[in-house]
Amino acid sequence: MQAFTNGAQVSSAPKGNLTMTSFATSPKMQTYLNAFDVGYYELMEKTSNSGVKVRTIARPGRKDQMPYALKAATESLNQLEQFFGIPYPLPKLDLIATPECLVAMENWGLIHMEEDGLLYKEEFSNEEIKQNLLIRWLPHEIAHMWFGNLVTMSWWDDLWLNEAFADYYNYHEASPISNMAWNMPAQFVQINVCSSLELDGYESSRPVVEPVNTPSLSMFDDIVYKKGSSVIRMIVHKIGHDKFTRAMKKYLKKHSYGNANTNDVWAALESVTQGNGIYYKNVFEPWVHNVGFPVVTIRESSGKYIASQKRFVYLKDKTDQTKWYIPFSYVTGADDARVPPETNFSVWIEPSKSSVNITWDGNGWIKGNYGQTGFYRVNYPEANWDNLARQLEATPTVFSELDRYGLIDDSFNLARANMLNITKAMDITVYLTKETEYLPWKGAEMNLNYIKKILKHGGHTYRHLMKYLAFQSKTILKKLGYENTGTHLDKLQRLMAVHFQCEAGEKTCLGNMTAMFNEWKKDHMSFSVTPVLRKLVYHYGIALGTPEDWERVYNRIHTSVIASEMQPLLYGLAGSRDIWTLNKFLQMTMDQMKIKEQYSKHVIDFVANENPAGAEVAWSFIRANWGKLKKMSGGSVGAMLTYLPSVTKRFSTDYQLQQVGTAKSMAMAITLQAMLVY
Repeated sequence: MQAFTNGAQVSSAPKGNLTMTSFATSPKMQTYLNAFDVGYYELMEKTSNSGVKVRTIARPGRKDQMPYALKAATESLNQLEQFFGIPYPLPKLDLIATPECLVAMENWGLIHMEEDGLLYKEEFSNEEIKQNLLIRWLPHEIAHMWFGNLVTMSWWDDLWLNEAFADYYNYHEASPISNMAWNMPAQFVQINVCSSLELDGYESSRPVVEPVNTPSLSMFDDIVYKKGSSVIRMIVHKIGHDKFTRAMKKYLKKHSYGNANTNDVWAALESVTQGNGIYYKNVFEPWVHNVGFPVVTIRESSGKYIASQKRFVYLKDKTDQTKWYIPFSYVTGADDARVPPETNFSVWIEPSKSSVNITWDGNGWIKGNYGQTGFYRVNYPEANWDNLARQLEATPTVFSELDRYGLIDDSFNLARANMLNITKAMDITVYLTKETEYLPWKGAEMNLNYIKKILKHGGHTYRHLMKYLAFQSKTILKKLGYENTGTHLDKLQRLMAVHFQCEAGEKTCLGNMTAMFNEWKKDHMSFSVTPVLRKLVYHYGIALGTPEDWERVYNRIHTSVIASEMQPLLYGLAGSRDIWTLNKFLQMTMDQMKIKEQYSKHVIDFVANENPAGAEVAWSFIRANWGKLKKMSGGSVGAMLTYLPSVTKRFSTDYQLQQVGTAKSMAMAITLQAMLVY
């Protein structure tokens, strides 16, 4: 057996029937960062540029799944040491794959991660898993070695100083090799900015920073991680990358081996921007202390065009007077929309003013939030939406990839909030037959999934929508095909296009999935199944197959030692069109011998969202097993939230609203109603 802890091993020697292992003293650190592991392990090792020993550690039989994580960890450590100019203070950095770990924990010098977050095998894993491992999860934990470990928040209400800053840097600085090819700074807008805009659009949202009385009440949620990091990105674009970096280096050096609070961040920012007349505490503090965010509305007034603000809310019951300092940028049809956005900053929209004048005569088009650098949405007169749609159809590349994404995301979310006719949002998607980039297609997929949910009981309307999506994605699939070729982003785009085609019932697509599934049945180690399509191959193989096919895929969960194969297999199992089988699958999450606890959320999510009948089945399961699920979550309401949104976000009828209102307990009802989307 082997032992690991925060400090480096000094000695290990037999002592009777035992082994005594001694470790060096760790740096001064917070008690929650202490950890140790004892067990049977295999490991791989690499040395960083500064001489730090980096090791990946896992259970026996998994060594061939370690190289990706080892390379990524070493490169991330190299990059962050160089970027911050502050050496990593330990002689070693261990990353250990733990079977029962829920996501990850940044213990100093001994990072813990769930197995499918650290282990990766190219032939059996898709690009989504690869991206999460190499870009989103692992570099985030390494960024914590500075933000969180070297400098720790003073109390849990300032959790964003740990999590939001780590999340920002893991996209923008921690993975230099893959960032350019994978366009991660741009993907950050979809993964963090727009997903947190959606979450923060409900009256039930909460601030990034709010009072926390005990550590157990702290909320490790997407408001802290994603909204917090999105606000950081907005600050970076306002202050400039170089000045922001100098401020963060000052912050880290001043508070090393100690604690800091949000005011210390504002002080660091103002220390490098003195003389520009902006007090960053006054300007940006409302973005983390207030609930929600603004929508900027452009309209004509007395022959001029003005921009005004109000809080964006999907379901609004009362007037909200919250205001922000908004760094509002825009570009018009007379400008070159491909100029870097930081060169085109325009006006401040201040809380004390009802509106500001903008330089536009109403001709051509105007696009606000240029480069999608701000944490807000923008609405226009309907005539301008028409002009934007026509410009996209004529020459999409007049707008940057991020601005095309922003137009799609804003239009659909404004329609959800009854601020824009849904036909205007659909008009924005007509140009997609000319779209070749991944990000705008991802924006269309995410938003049209919501429309599909609303129309799922709509009969012919739903079928027409599915045919439209199949038609729009046909060109991109013809270009990319079904083979495992192209760039990382090509493969992600292939997955989207195939999903659209198969979901619409296109025979060629379903035939390809069935053929690959039959090859897999002959040989589970077959490389004939395109890795990025594996989850769809399992899904449609089961949907169009037999009960024996479901059992075959389920048995693979228990025989495979390939960690990154688990989620595609679970996704496939949720494809059964048999209600009894779906119920059985959900019940298996109650038995750790059948489905491990760390996968239970995935099972509920996949059943609810990837199966036509799944939402009702999953909802019945949650209501019947609320007490057990709460116990599995340690009784924490915050932990329970990991189960519920995936089910309730698909609700779209008055009857489902009534079901929520009559749930077993008031606590359950309040929790669910807060997340209800319709």
